[in-house]
Amino acid sequence: PPAPRVLAGHAGDVGVARAFPSGAAVLTGGGDMTMKVWDASAAAPVATFVGHRGGVLSAHLVGRGRNLMSAGRDGTLRLWECGSSTNVHTWELGPSAVNACACWE
Repeated sequence: PPAPRVLAGHAGDVGVARAFPSGAAVLTGGGDMTMKVWDASAAAPVATFVGHRGGVLSAHLVGRGRNLMSAGRDGTLRLWECGSSTNVHTWELGPSAVNACACWE
């Protein structure tokens, strides 16, 4: 089997990791309050999503990876545009952590 690739770039724990449907990219979210999209073959980050005020606990791909949804320790659920790394909508759900998110298409 091929050697494992190390995706080094988050400061602290990684709470979620998801592969894009193409297999060419990986989405991660961590305790450093960011999400990253990685080139799977190069093991290099290609985008960073900044906006959560607490660790990212869950993330989901929307629209085959055109958009991303994230849930955080800051009590928010966020929708992101993948191409520009822009937070397009934030739902404030309260002071407690949002532990999970899921999307149906």
